[in-house]
Amino acid sequence: MKTSKALDYLIPFLILVGLLVTCTGLFSSGGPGPYTVTSIHGKEVRLYGQGIYQFDSYFRAPITRGTDAVTLFAALPLLVVTYLKYRKGSLKGALFLTGILTYFVYNSASMALGVAYNNLFLAYVIYFSLSFFSFILAYFSIDYDQLPSRILPEFPHRGASWLLFFAGLSVFVWLSEILGPLYQGIYPPNLDNYTTEITYVIDLGLIPPACYIAGFMLRNKKSHGYALTFMMLSLLVMIGLVVICQSVFQAMAGIYLTIGQYIGFSGTFTILGIVAIRMLYLMQKNISES
Repeated sequence: MKTSKALDYLIPFLILVGLLVTCTGLFSSGGPGPYTVTSIHGKEVRLYGQGIYQFDSYFRAPITRGTDAVTLFAALPLLVVTYLKYRKGSLKGALFLTGILTYFVYNSASMALGVAYNNLFLAYVIYFSLSFFSFILAYFSIDYDQLPSRILPEFPHRGASWLLFFAGLSVFVWLSEILGPLYQGIYPPNLDNYTTEITYVIDLGLIPPACYIAGFMLRNKKSHGYALTFMMLSLLVMIGLVVICQSVFQAMAGIYLTIGQYIGFSGTFTILGIVAIRMLYLMQKNISES
């Protein structure tokens, strides 16, 4: 496997920008405090009013701060570890690096497109660009011609593919928040002061197709199917951590969901994330470095 020299510059820069974005999101203060405005839909919306997310809704800002906590304390350390393994020419390191960079692409796109405009806007754009091109370079640095010869017979092809199929179906839980308002001709209740919901777009437009493409390619033992599987299962693990942390930060802000919402949203992704950890362990165990 030939490593990309460009990543020697992009990854450290990505880490620095990631630290800037997440630390500011978690620790910035100031602002007028929570206050109410009228949205473009004519609805009274309570804004967070504190720190860098002061222009985001009181419902959404704790969610973003919970994601920042996972990125800062879990994703960034994992990025450092996987990149160091990648630099040593490790195939497993390269596969896990593409996996963690998939999370950074997902997270940075959500930040750049979903957070209310603030003073870090250009940082969000740079964050997204660094994540995207680092991912591209890491993905194409893998030698896909040699990859099948590194796969041991015990590799969990069927188990991993079934997990991908379930993961692809899981995001359709968002339809419970979309179909009712569409039928009634109203906007989703949690849209608040925003014009659209970027999470619906990414989760429904990209994740199911990616999971099913990866699953079918893995079943047919296609070279790119292995990398795609590492990508999507790594993202699934991180999303499992994210939904837990988001729920904690919302609770700290006095926001509580219904039991059904906790089970349907947080519970589903948490369970899938736990299963994905086990599957990633079995997968890496059955890949030879030589």
